[in-house]
Amino acid sequence: MRQCSNFALILILSLAVLSNQVGGASTASRSYRDTRQRLAELVNLRLDKDKLASLFNIGEKRIVDLARALDDRDKRVSLNAQVVIRYLGNDQGMISLYKWYKKQESDLQVAGPVPLPLSEWDYHYIKLNCVDQPVRTWSDREVQYVYALALDGSPRAREILLQLIDKAKSADESSFVSRAIKSVEKEDRKRFVTTERDPAVAVLRNAFFIAPEDQKYASARLLAFNATRSKALVELHIGRGDLAEEWYHAVMTRRDGGWAYFSVYQVGIS
Repeated sequence: MRQCSNFALILILSLAVLSNQVGGASTASRSYRDTRQRLAELVNLRLDKDKLASLFNIGEKRIVDLARALDDRDKRVSLNAQVVIRYLGNDQGMISLYKWYKKQESDLQVAGPVPLPLSEWDYHYIKLNCVDQPVRTWSDREVQYVYALALDGSPRAREILLQLIDKAKSADESSFVSRAIKSVEKEDRKRFVTTERDPAVAVLRNAFFIAPEDQKYASARLLAFNATRSKALVELHIGRGDLAEEWYHAVMTRRDGGWAYFSVYQVGIS
């Protein structure tokens, strides 16, 4: 009789474990479907700011979903997963992203901001695409690294930034490359960290990446916090009039009671 009772108890416990496993898998499946749908609906980072803000807010809780979405057959879903991971810039997501990069073919499309600190993958990219290439071949992607090197501020980053500054002397003064170089050439690191409590105000008052004459046309708004509120996504808009506008996304991270730059990314120009 006791053996039957023991068997029944084992059976009940086994069924409970199986039920929990099935329930957990079902929850994970629903989470991924929802994350994937959000990624599929994100068409334009500037125009779909509410969708991006939502993903930024929940992304760290869905980092496993975002990593899984990198392999999605839908190119938009895969690309947006990469972009959101880069906006968040947390360790788990970036490790997954770098592993994914290693599996890709030579036609890899890199998209999204450059979060801090710079990694070995980033330094390799900078050497291949910036240091070893003429300035005329640099795209907007390479220019993002000018900002990232300045924000990183480590001795290694500073040394490479000086190389790029010297290399960019031949660039057209009106080019995006030249403007980026000028914005970091006379580096004042106080502009990268602020005691402002409002992240949007922090960006607006310390927008080192825009020309001084554009300050009067600039405005900033908070789009979202991440799940732990340790990072903030801010949109900065330069409105000089029709066909003379620019949009940037700055991710700020909390530091010493204020905010510090984590990444800067140009998302639109007209």
